[in-house]
Amino acid sequence: EKEKEKEKEKESMGDEEEIVFKDNPDWKDVVPLKQDDGPAPPVNIDYSEEFVEVMDYFRAIVKANEKSERALHLTRVVISINAANYTAWYYRRLILEALGADLRKELEMTDGIAAVSPKNYQLWYHRRWLVEKLADPAAEFDFTNSVFAGDSKNYHAWSHRQWVMGFFGLHKDGERMKKETDNIERLISTDLRNNSAWNYRFYLVQQQYAPDRVPDDVALGEVEFAWTYICRSPNNQSPWLFVKGYLDQHQEALHSTLQEKCEVFIQKHKFCSHPLALLVDIHEKRGTHEDIVLANEYCDKILSLPAMYQKNYWEFRKASISKKLEQ
Repeated sequence: EKEKEKEKEKESMGDEEEIVFKDNPDWKDVVPLKQDDGPAPPVNIDYSEEFVEVMDYFRAIVKANEKSERALHLTRVVISINAANYTAWYYRRLILEALGADLRKELEMTDGIAAVSPKNYQLWYHRRWLVEKLADPAAEFDFTNSVFAGDSKNYHAWSHRQWVMGFFGLHKDGERMKKETDNIERLISTDLRNNSAWNYRFYLVQQQYAPDRVPDDVALGEVEFAWTYICRSPNNQSPWLFVKGYLDQHQEALHSTLQEKCEVFIQKHKFCSHPLALLVDIHEKRGTHEDIVLANEYCDKILSLPAMYQKNYWEFRKASISKKLEQ
C-alpha cells in the first residue's frame, strides 16, 4: 500500500522521467555525498538503491550550494520519493528565488501533490509561501474546495483558507464574504457534524467585525442559524459549541433567549445533555443565589442521565457551584 502511495506521489510531480544520475552525462561533474551514519550505526535503514542514489546527489548539491535548473529538478525528484522531506522543500524555495522561476507554474505543481498527499505539512507551508510571494489568493478558494471534496475536515486546508482570508484582509470584502458564507452553509448542510466548518463560520463573523465585538443582532442571527441544525440533530455537539461561543461573548443579549429555547428543548429531548449544560452556564454566570441553586440542580440532572461519559467533569462543576452557595 505504501509503495502505491509513493508511485502516486511520483506521478503527481508531473512528467518527470526516471533518472539514474550516475549514468547521466549532465551530472558527471557531481561527486555523490554518502550519508554519514557514524562508525557504528545501531540500526541500518534498508533504503532502496534509487533512494540512496537520489539523496547522495542531493546532499552533494546542497553542500555545493548549487542553485540551477538541474538542482531544481533534483529537488523535485527528492520530493517525489519522499514528499515530507523538509530540507528538499526548503532548498527548492531557495532555488526558485535565485532563478526567478515562474511561481504560478510551481503553484500548479503543488496541486498534483495535494491530490495524493493532502495532509503533508511541507506542501501546505510551500503553498502558503508561493501565495504570499505572488500576492494573489484567487486560486486558493477553488484549491481548498477541491481538497474538501475528498476530506471536508482537512485541518491543513481549513488553516490555509483562514490564513488567506486574514493575510489578504478579505473579511471586509463583502463579495468574498458572501461566497464564503454560502460555501460554509453548503458544507454544513452536507455534513452538519463538520466541526471544522462550524469553527470557520464563527471565525469569519468574528473577523468581519474585528476589532469591535460582533453586534448583538448578528450574534442572535448566528444562534438562530445554529438552532435549526440543533433541532435536526439534538446530540450533535458542533452547533451547541457554536452557540456557546456566542453566549460567552453576549451574555446579557443572549441569556434570556437561550434560556427559553433550552427550557423548551429539554421538554422534548429529556436525555440530551447539551441544553442542560447551557442552562448551567447561563445561571452560573448570572450569579444570583436563585441562579446558583438552579445551576446546581441542572448539574444533578446531567449527572442523572444514562451513559454520562463526562461524569468526573460534571461532578467537579457541581462541587464548584455548590461552594458558591456556602459563601
